[in-house]
Amino acid sequence: MRPQGSLEKAGAGAMRSWRGTAAWLVVVAMMGITAPSAAQNAQGAAEALFKEAVTLAKKGDFATAVDKFQASYQMDPAPGTLLGLAMAEEKLGRVAAALAHYRDLLAIAAKAQDGRRKTAAEAGIRRVEPKVARVVLSSEQPLPADAQITLDGAALPVAAIGSELPVDPGERMIRVTTRDGEFSEKVTLAAGATEKIVITLKSIAPVTPVAASASAPKVETEPPVVVAETPAGSRGLRTTGLVVGGVGVVAAGIGTWLWVKSGKTFDEVESACPDHRCSPDQQGKVDDGKQQESLGRIALIAGGVLAATGVTLFVLGGQGKKESPAPATARWMVGPGSVVVSGSF
Repeated sequence: MRPQGSLEKAGAGAMRSWRGTAAWLVVVAMMGITAPSAAQNAQGAAEALFKEAVTLAKKGDFATAVDKFQASYQMDPAPGTLLGLAMAEEKLGRVAAALAHYRDLLAIAAKAQDGRRKTAAEAGIRRVEPKVARVVLSSEQPLPADAQITLDGAALPVAAIGSELPVDPGERMIRVTTRDGEFSEKVTLAAGATEKIVITLKSIAPVTPVAASASAPKVETEPPVVVAETPAGSRGLRTTGLVVGGVGVVAAGIGTWLWVKSGKTFDEVESACPDHRCSPDQQGKVDDGKQQESLGRIALIAGGVLAATGVTLFVLGGQGKKESPAPATARWMVGPGSVVVSGSF
């Protein structure tokens, strides 16, 4: 077992002294002055991380150096490590964090009467403080204790309302969420600027799903338009003519049936309504008869036009004319009360 006592304390003091010397070498290196290499007898994980961070900082990899300095300081909070962390953050542009660490170092150095680190901390504060932006949050109404406040995603306590919060310059996002409302605002801050933001909560309206109403009015649509396109050569025209003519015959038959049925309906009503005075039940039959008559008229007209068109196409297809290099086409459309045939022949 290693003996405890003054020897061990002396060894620990020597380690801290070496780390202080190495931290000062970081200062010199960052100021562009060539400095001698750090000693190589580091012991312990914190010491190894510290040495690696110093090497990374000298190479200009300040982002990785910050991570190494932080890990080393968490394991062993030595003032030299804190100085290296603040300087790496300053070089990386994280001026708000650098300012906080320089101030921590100043307090530690003043208590330990460490004039060298006190001077380095004061110099760092003078360099960084003008670059730090600040945000002051205020609220029109008191926020509940469970309000969630975030600044760039980092949680803030409700007690932070009204205080100057140091932040890095650039675009910052403030969000506030409570049970009754929410607030968010994005601001862009310049170096040294102070932005005052008033929190105005917007109520969160509950979202109620809209159920489909059983009594919703039905939307009546017109019958669909039938569109067909077929080859119009001699064989194609004859086939198209047969199809169109057949549809026309069927439509004409339906129209005839509706027309006859409407006549019978009118005859029944006329016999049951002397002097043209009808009961409500008979009046309904009158309306049915009118509708049947209209539909029958439309079907008859459409059927006649389709039948005539079919005959024309069939005759043209039977003439045996030589087809042109580009195949002819016929396009016909059937809609409510209309028939249109077009194409190239």
